[in-house]
Amino acid sequence: MILVIVGPTAIGKSSVAIALAKQLNAEIISGDAYQFYQGMDIGTAKISPSEMSGVRHHLIDTLTIQDPFSVYDYQRIVRQKIEELTRQNIPVILVGGSGLYLQAVLYHYQFKGTHRDEAIERDLELFSNQELYLKLSMLEPKLAESIHVNNRRRLLRAIQIALDPDYVYEQGKHIPYYDDFHLIGLRAPKPLIYERIEERVDQMIERGLIQEARWVYENGKTSQAAQAIGYKEWFPHFDGNTTLEEAIQTIKMNTRRYAKRQMTWFQNQMDVSWYDITEINTKDLVSQILSRISKESNMK
Repeated sequence: MILVIVGPTAIGKSSVAIALAKQLNAEIISGDAYQFYQGMDIGTAKISPSEMSGVRHHLIDTLTIQDPFSVYDYQRIVRQKIEELTRQNIPVILVGGSGLYLQAVLYHYQFKGTHRDEAIERDLELFSNQELYLKLSMLEPKLAESIHVNNRRRLLRAIQIALDPDYVYEQGKHIPYYDDFHLIGLRAPKPLIYERIEERVDQMIERGLIQEARWVYENGKTSQAAQAIGYKEWFPHFDGNTTLEEAIQTIKMNTRRYAKRQMTWFQNQMDVSWYDITEINTKDLVSQILSRISKESNMK
């Protein structure tokens, strides 16, 4: 059995997933695109060993900040891990807010790659990041949605892929890959989510986010990992171009926007059963989810 817990950032997915894992004797696989990276703990709200409460977690701290990592890589690794756990009769809980990563695992996404084309790269050399993003949006809008406008390396790669006549993006995205998975979503009114985001950012700064962001800045400023919200907003400040307060407000703004995009994605791209966390406590929420899973499994 595979249980998938989704929702916007700061909604409390990890605590609910751990409570469910204890009831099911399950193991948890991270579905957060930046918790894979070692040393990026505070800014990604990475769960600590003590917070795991003895529940085994996978795909946390598996990469250095210099390592590239794609949706295809995630799909391949997670499917292998699910197969391994299933053979041992261990239930799996996927938890995170990176919708495309989770969708690529759960459905028949097929990625046809292409070789690096230096001629195309030369043609695009003088394009700004915004111009590259616009070009990709015209070629393949859905692919553009999964890439940040400032991630030049991924934009160049994605344009090459989109120009490949043999490439098909999102092929099979509505066809389930697994027979038995359950999509559970956590949500709350926007004002509450935004309030939680504000509080979380302030707490991250108190815990040392600025020092952690500076470490990323000094050791991997141009890396894929450095594009994470909570880190890249500090770089102009470190360069002396923005104030401390401006950096903080930009992080909060970008996180709010990200939460909004997450909800839009999950509502439009995946058939999620939603639970409002303001209407129920964690214990009762877990009971309701387990009851739903049992009913859905019996109907299949």
